Amino acid sequence: MASESQYRLLVEGEVNVTESRSVSSSIERDVLSEVDRIWREARSRPSSHLHNGPIFSVGDVKGSEITGSFTEYKYWFAQLRDPNLFSVLKVRPLAVTGITRVQGSVLIGQRSREVTQDAGCWELMPSGGVDMSCRTEDDSVDIVGMLSQEFTEELGLSFSSISNIVPKGAIEDMRSHVVDILFDLEVTLTLPDALKKISGHLNKEHTEIKFLDMGSAGDERRELEGSLAPLTEYLFRHTDLLVAESIR
Repeated sequence: MASESQYRLLVEGEVNVTESRSVSSSIERDVLSEVDRIWREARSRPSSHLHNGPIFSVGDVKGSEITGSFTEYKYWFAQLRDPNLFSVLKVRPLAVTGITRVQGSVLIGQRSREVTQDAGCWELMPSGGVDMSCRTEDDSVDIVGMLSQEFTEELGLSFSSISNIVPKGAIEDMRSHVVDILFDLEVTLTLPDALKKISGHLNKEHTEIKFLDMGSAGDERRELEGSLAPLTEYLFRHTDLLVAESIR
């Protein structure tokens, strides 16, 4: 269960992200060896689907500005397995999460049992880590472009089906150190059409979807307690964060 102290608000409202390409860090050899050991052990398991690739790690937050740099996924993975490594690696992965609304209901999807994090849990959709595809020549990071990519890949819908996008802010999970940039997305479809289209597009990351009426589905949300991904659970427990214009 997500605790009240697990999350902290970093930015309220619109967020701008910039890559700092001048960042250089030296990691001691014994730490690198431990990272590689954890990674090799996890990769050697028959059911492993792990892939090492670049992820954006938050370095600094000032006002509405987030700066950081790209690092390797295996460093964050090792940090998850051994939290003591955070004091050295300091990986804070950046992600985007959409609060997708259709006719007043909010979309959630059940994560596959095969994924690395929060397997089998229900989470807000779309969501995903920021990768190199949103990198720009002027060092800004195209967060809305990343959101658009996740929206299309996970939901199978055109980004043009969104009638309104409201940036809600950035929030950090103090356990995993993931920083999520939240967006409110209003989709111009009926619930039956949305269910049909999204259900027919589910990929290996999610196995099922449902829409929750945030105005009257208290009982249904309570039934999901214990099976929600931490961020989704936290936001559902603070329903004002899902409804208000900001995440104050």
